[in-house]
Amino acid sequence: LDPQVRKDGDIEVRAQPARFDWQEGHARTSHGCRCKGVGFASDCRVKDAGILNKKEADDEPYPWCETADLDDMGQPCPVAFDLCVPPGEVSVYKRPSEVCIDYCGRHDAHPEKDTCPMAAASGWSWSGGKDMECVPPQGVSGTIKRADFSQEEEHFEGSLFNFQGRMRTLSVSGRLLTLKAAFDCNFRFVVEGPPGLEMQLSLGPHFMKSGDIIDSNELSDEAWIEVDIIGPPAPLEPFNLTRLEQQCWRKGERERAEADEKSQPAYSKLVGPGMGRPDYNAVPWQMVRIEQLRYTPKWEMQHVDHPHDILSKPIQHTSGSPMGREAEVLTDKKPAHKWPEPSRVARQGANQTYKDLWTCSEFVGEKCVDLKHKVFRRCAQNQVCETNGTSDKSSKEHYGFCRCKKGFCFSWTLKGCVPQPVHAQVVVSKLFNDTMLNK
Repeated sequence: LDPQVRKDGDIEVRAQPARFDWQEGHARTSHGCRCKGVGFASDCRVKDAGILNKKEADDEPYPWCETADLDDMGQPCPVAFDLCVPPGEVSVYKRPSEVCIDYCGRHDAHPEKDTCPMAAASGWSWSGGKDMECVPPQGVSGTIKRADFSQEEEHFEGSLFNFQGRMRTLSVSGRLLTLKAAFDCNFRFVVEGPPGLEMQLSLGPHFMKSGDIIDSNELSDEAWIEVDIIGPPAPLEPFNLTRLEQQCWRKGERERAEADEKSQPAYSKLVGPGMGRPDYNAVPWQMVRIEQLRYTPKWEMQHVDHPHDILSKPIQHTSGSPMGREAEVLTDKKPAHKWPEPSRVARQGANQTYKDLWTCSEFVGEKCVDLKHKVFRRCAQNQVCETNGTSDKSSKEHYGFCRCKKGFCFSWTLKGCVPQPVHAQVVVSKLFNDTMLNK
């Protein structure tokens, strides 16, 4: 999503969605957001469900975190706390012991977050056909056969949709977030190879050829991707490239540009594209980001109502998955599931590279979690919500309040959390000034 330029007189403004280099601690969440990952409640780890919802006090603990301000696409994250993928996992379900009857993704009932429809009856409880929050795996899955027929077929899962090299066959499937809520996008497949390729390219309900363009308005919030390509037989040249690309504008910008052109046709002819207004036809095509791709593991595929019947054959599922456990649906025994016990460092959210300074106060004093008054707010910059991972508030004096993240101190002078070295400079400066005044 490249920057777009507007000029107003002598002032040039560049607007660009935020780009992030997410680290391991910035875990993915069900609303497409990221964990802050700076300790305490901002780390993705298993905590009591009752901290955020009194009705869920007796439910299974699940991993959640305080979220970062912006989501994967640079838009404001709509929730302060969210279900997240713990370290070492590729996906997560809020109630691992429950049974889902369809894939984890963006469904019509909740297009703003990832969910999966639950079974109406699960033997030990009655779900009433409700939806469960979840976070699906990223990427696409499939197989590749290279030009060298002596090589074995390559299988992949969780890959970015950008396949290069000398290929004889390629089969790819997955799902695509179309970003309809915040952006207007065009999508296209690009396939480079010799004539005679047998191709089936489809995005949502649309069959396509290489170079065909599909507008996001013609797709649902989450669209199916399918690619099947068979190259010409040897000794003819194999194909070399298959890619899914997008061309995006912020929501409504394209319509506003078209309206401006119609309202000021003489001015438009005078200045031309790119002179005084952005040239919306020149927005570059870019590769689709990994954050927009979700693949369906094999044990989920048998439940998918696929538009082209390519994935409709029953596939043997693996045990232990919350999906596809038909044999367990009507049993009386509740499957056991235990989340891994977080380490002591993870529970404390501690960073051992910082030292505790006696002059450093980390307590901010603003509420971030208060069930009684229904307060659930994200703490400010360089701050983090403090919870001890349980709904028992007696063991923590500052439970439910914002505090500075590790290595930062609250400064009354600067009205915020500042790094320890800055705090030390402020303290020394104040002591020096006080001493001079006393003399």
